[in-house]
Formats: sequence, structure tokens, C-alpha cells
Amino acid sequence: MYLKNITSVKKLLLADIFTTRKEDIGTSCELIVEGFAHKQLRLFDISNNALCPDGCLIIGRLFASNPQLKYLWLNHVAFSRDGTEFVSKAISEAQLDLLSLQVNKNRMGEKGHFFGKMLASQKNLKDLVLFQNDLRGESMLENCRGLKQMEKLEVLDISDNFFDDPSFDEFLEVLPRLSALKVLNLSDCNVSPLMTRRLIPVLEKLAPFSQLESFSFNYNEVDEEDLQVFFETLAQFKNLRRLECKVEIEEEQFEDIRAKFEDLGDEDCVLESEDDMDASVQSESEAQRVQREEKEFQDLMLGVVKRANGNVA
Repeated sequence: MYLKNITSVKKLLLADIFTTRKEDIGTSCELIVEGFAHKQLRLFDISNNALCPDGCLIIGRLFASNPQLKYLWLNHVAFSRDGTEFVSKAISEAQLDLLSLQVNKNRMGEKGHFFGKMLASQKNLKDLVLFQNDLRGESMLENCRGLKQMEKLEVLDISDNFFDDPSFDEFLEVLPRLSALKVLNLSDCNVSPLMTRRLIPVLEKLAPFSQLESFSFNYNEVDEEDLQVFFETLAQFKNLRRLECKVEIEEEQFEDIRAKFEDLGDEDCVLESEDDMDASVQSESEAQRVQREEKEFQDLMLGVVKRANGNVA
């Protein structure tokens, strides 16, 4: 009854509300869709709930009744394959024009191409987080294609997915179009030495005009003979305030490379020598790795949340 008398709800924050009550998810989703239909929602966050595909199918109906949505956060809600298709189609059918879209840890897999096709219509996105979605092959390729019209994009996190040669070449073609980009996270994306070699000339062309402030490239590969030119190129990005490149750097090269970023403190310039990497791999447990990745993600999203809170009154 209370909700029926409210005509407008700008923010609907439902993260972590029924994570452990999986048997009630369908009923809960139905109540959410019914209770908040036509409420002019601007921000919807239902992250960290095990919606699973059935819940995704239900929640998608909320988009159609709230086409004003600008901030949609569906992190770690267990899309799986079918849920990816349901959510992608629901966003497209509702014709949402989003500013922020977060869908990390949803394991889209081979149905990620549905999501990529939906992205092609999102020309006003400023924040896009695709961390850890098992995007590979055709799915990764389609998501890279979906970035082509995003000239306003400021934050792109595609980390912990899988580039291959076709998808990486597509990404290299798209990257120069992302002229507003300030945060780029490509960590742990299966980037080979030859892919990095193809990335370097693209970065060289972008450097003089780029607004890039944060670049992450951890756990990818850079050939020893390309290390110097790779970091020299990154040093040309004058707005760079944070750099994370945990790649294998031989001890004798480390100091010279670190000196290229002398304006950045140790917390904002995260590099590791080859010896450091060997030690960290041996000492870091799986739990520690998960904790580290979560912290890196939270650091990335801090600015996104602040911006959303500022824009949604």
C-alpha cells in the first residue's frame, strides 16, 4: 500500500538482500517488479544476489516500466548463459539509454554475444564494467564491436576475460574511438606478447591527445625486447595518475622503467620485477588473490559510485 502512493523513486538499492534465500528469489523478484513498476527509477542496484536465469527473466520486466533508468548495476547475480540472453534482450526491448552499466562476475560465456549486440545501442555510456564474465571467442569479439559508438565512455573494465587475435584486433580498432576514456583495465585478459606488440603503436598515436588517468595491465605478457618501448609509450600519457602493470620485468631493467614514472608514488605506480612476481605467485593463496581482486575492483568503482550519487538526486 505504501509504495502505491509513491509516484517516484530515484534510487533502488537492493544489493545483498536475499543472497542466502534462493528458494524465495522468484517471489522476491516478482514483488520488486510489481512494487516498483512505473516509479521513474534512475538507479537500480541488485548486485550480489543469486538471481540466476529465472530471476533475471523476471527482473528484466522492471526495465520496461522504468525506461528512465540511467544506472544499472547487476554485479555477481549469476546470469549464467541464459540469464545473459534474458537481461540483454530486456535492456534492448526497454530501449534503455544508460550512463553506467556494471555486470561483473556473471559468467556470460558463449551467450555473451547477446550482451555485445545490446551494447551497440548504448551510445551515452560513461561507465562499463565487464570484469570476470568468461568472455572469449565470438562473445569477446561481439563485446568489442559493441564499444564502437561509445565516444563518451570514461571507465572501461574488461579485465579477467579472454582476448584472442580476432577480438584483440577488433579492440585495437575500437580503442582510438574512445576519446573520453579515463580508466582502462585490461588486466588478466590473456594478452600475448605479440598482442602487446600490436598494442604499442596504437597507444603511441593516442598518447598526445588521451585523457587516460588510470591504466591496468596486470598478468598479461610483454616480450622482453618490447618492455622499454611499452613503458616509454605509457610515460607519454600526461594525465596518467595510476599505473598497474604487474608483468615480468628483469631486475636490471626495473629501476630504469620505474624512473619513467617518477611523478607517481608507489601506491599509484604498481610494477613488479621478475623476482617479485615469482615470490608473489608462490606466497599468494587463492583467498588472498580473490581478496586482492575485490579490492582492485572496489577502488575502480569508487569514482563511479561517487558520480552516480552526485547525478541522481
